[in-house]
Amino acid sequence: MKKIFMTLLCAAVMISCGGNKEKSAECNGNHAECTHQCEGEKKCDGNHQDCTGNCDDCTNKCEEPAVTGPVILDAETFAQKVADINNPEWKYLGDKPALVDFYADWCGPCKMIAPSLEEIAAEKADELYVYKVNVDNTPELAHHFKVQGIPTLVLIPMEGEPIVKVGAMPKEGIVEFIETNLNK
Repeated sequence: MKKIFMTLLCAAVMISCGGNKEKSAECNGNHAECTHQCEGEKKCDGNHQDCTGNCDDCTNKCEEPAVTGPVILDAETFAQKVADINNPEWKYLGDKPALVDFYADWCGPCKMIAPSLEEIAAEKADELYVYKVNVDNTPELAHHFKVQGIPTLVLIPMEGEPIVKVGAMPKEGIVEFIETNLNK
């Protein structure tokens, strides 16, 4: 009986997926057949626990979520998204300016500015990346940027050297720091 059900389920998936037998042959009852729905550079995370069996539903689950807040970077992702700190010549890798918050989980002032950074990341998502670097987890990055106190904000323009600002400040102060230095 289970085999008949699975055959019917696979047939239904094949029909809803445009009749592509090659794809429907992957059906094993755990919605793995939905992983083929991701197209282009998007990668499916393989988590289809809320998949209903309808391939159209799974397509929505495979799309990358829009980043609306700061992105936490470790040394490896920093080297991929921002710059290789081992290269003696500074070369920013991004396609729009970035603001990097050097912070620690235990730091009170860091916690105070975190909501402002969340808002700025959402409001300026089209024009600015907002990254966070935990100094306890990546001391080599903190050392490279000569972070002496936290929070330390490092503004990275498209051209030129990074600009450093130490200490907590209200959202308006962070926005002014960004706009003043990017609109030179």
